[in-house]
Amino acid sequence: KSLDVVINSRLKELLGIIRNDIEEAGIDLQLHSGVVLTGGGAQMNGLCELVKKTYGLQARVGMPIHVDGFPSGISSTSFASIAGGLLYAHRNDDSKPSIWHSLVKRFMK
Repeated sequence: KSLDVVINSRLKELLGIIRNDIEEAGIDLQLHSGVVLTGGGAQMNGLCELVKKTYGLQARVGMPIHVDGFPSGISSTSFASIAGGLLYAHRNDDSKPSIWHSLVKRFMK
């Protein structure tokens, strides 16, 4: 129970810091669709509910989608951020083909 209290307190503190950074950057009004949680910590019990309560927005756990070639073991939320980054780079790469482009192309539909 005491570990739960400590973790919950740190999560609330972290979400408060993130909220302040979002507000300072002026992007708080752009979060109409809610929050997508990624990484291994996103799987913590009750985290989505805590985010909803803290931000007053919908929250969900993100999973990699539209990515081919990843081994089955890395298709969890733990790898959603890197998969999203690769997908973003692939879709927005207007430069000439490079080694990076070839690598990204291998994993994208």
